[in-house]
Amino acid sequence: MWRGKITGLTRLIPYWSALAVALAVIGGPARAEVELAVLGQPGPWPYIASMIGYGGRLWCTNSVKFEDHNSADLYSYDPRTGDWRYERHLFSQDTGDPAVVDGLLYWPFEDSRFSLGFGHIAVTDGSEWRLRVLASARIFHAHALAAAGGEIYAATSAWRAGIQASGDGGLTWRQVYDRPTPARRVSRIVKLALLGDRLFGDVVDRASRPPGRSLLAIDDGAVRPVPGWPTGSANRALAPLGKWLYGLVAEAAGPAIWRTDGVVSERVGDEPPVGLRDLASDGTALWGLRGADDGGRVWRSVDGQRWRPHARFAGGTALGLAVYAGRVYVGGKGSDGRGILWGLPPPAPVAAASAGGKLAEPQPAAVDWATVGAALDRALADPASYAGHGSRLTAMLLPLTAAGPPAGFFDRRLAGSFPDVDVPMMGGRFTLPSRRLARWILLWAIGLSGRGHVPPEYLADPWSVPANGAEKYFEPLLAALWAVGWTGQADRATTAALIDRLATSGDPLWLTGDVVGALTATTGRRFGYDRAAWRDWWATAAAVWPR
Repeated sequence: MWRGKITGLTRLIPYWSALAVALAVIGGPARAEVELAVLGQPGPWPYIASMIGYGGRLWCTNSVKFEDHNSADLYSYDPRTGDWRYERHLFSQDTGDPAVVDGLLYWPFEDSRFSLGFGHIAVTDGSEWRLRVLASARIFHAHALAAAGGEIYAATSAWRAGIQASGDGGLTWRQVYDRPTPARRVSRIVKLALLGDRLFGDVVDRASRPPGRSLLAIDDGAVRPVPGWPTGSANRALAPLGKWLYGLVAEAAGPAIWRTDGVVSERVGDEPPVGLRDLASDGTALWGLRGADDGGRVWRSVDGQRWRPHARFAGGTALGLAVYAGRVYVGGKGSDGRGILWGLPPPAPVAAASAGGKLAEPQPAAVDWATVGAALDRALADPASYAGHGSRLTAMLLPLTAAGPPAGFFDRRLAGSFPDVDVPMMGGRFTLPSRRLARWILLWAIGLSGRGHVPPEYLADPWSVPANGAEKYFEPLLAALWAVGWTGQADRATTAALIDRLATSGDPLWLTGDVVGALTATTGRRFGYDRAAWRDWWATAAAVWPR
């Protein structure tokens, strides 16, 4: 009898062994799905996205997606305490994908609202902020950032895609790739991904017929197509694991998982879970996101082929996911229309915040400011300077912003004598008086240089500008708010004007966002869009605020 039992058990050993191997392949024994909780809805805009871990906190964007809209707020969440913090407002229609480089967090303005042909990036050590300018090509959009080989790379575009590189922390840039694109067509590089120290870029090329999408490899500045990667299909997400870069590719029959090592590309296994829309990697596994109105799920795989459910959540529609300090976070749109973050409730095992890197500063150049100033005055008075959105003026001013201009160099020219001409803007959709465009550009220079004084009365200009489909506005009021924040102009008159502006009726909420951003940058207070909190604080602070 005992022998029979032992014999029967022996016969089962191969089956148990096979089961153990299968469980190991898919990531361990089956476990019940965890329920992700709502961790917060910190801002007024519909989406939480672009999540990244930095300094012991999970950073994210709260903005409007899929349409032109002037909302781009950065928040951070502390996984140890559940505390939310308003961080920064970007003068942008949305934000691109950020990167952590040498202990600093770099955040690209995906669509800078100045639209002067340059890209903009905000960089922080977690406390102080600096502006960087991408001027190595004609740029409207800075889609994504990544670091490889000791350099920072930026995926950019105007009408055509490009890749820019910087070896000095973003102070200067050079173009390493310019996508050949026929006139009146558009190409974009919208995602960057790292596999070890190799960089890959996802290309959207609307010039081909049918519109195509492909994957590029960037090695030591050389750019080449990845062999065997599917074209004509959208790459919804890219994530590295082991020796492979995995991609979620939108094929005609549905999403499929592909992978490449830069030399060989192959389709992986069977279909991924239905509705998969994003991928992330923590270095040990791939994580996949399914987001739907009736509830979402997070899946896990160690090879991109076999997937097991890991977590579920409800209360909105997911847009993207991130893995930080061993935990999965999902961002998206809540059922109430506000951006939402899901994850396991605190506390989380996140290490204490590490010290940030060192913010590089431009070195002032030797400039004959009297001669340069006279040339600038002549240009400001010349109607021809305002063609092409004032590109001649911006080309003159950009190098001066990094050269350490003397006090009053830009701001004393705000009251100058400008020509009386109407300037076609946004392809002739509307016109702008040249005096307003001149002040817009001068305020841009004040903000970039971090030097100058913005007249507080600019902050009280009434808002009565008709809406336009591109949501592009070139009013001095908006540029003044931006410049105040980046110069740190925090005198009593300026702060009072900002507090008064919060109470102005008729301002669109996105304009209020510009005011909130300026107040936060100049006072260090983090009340966000809570007008009552700002008003109550100022009722006490006004008496002791410096003049």
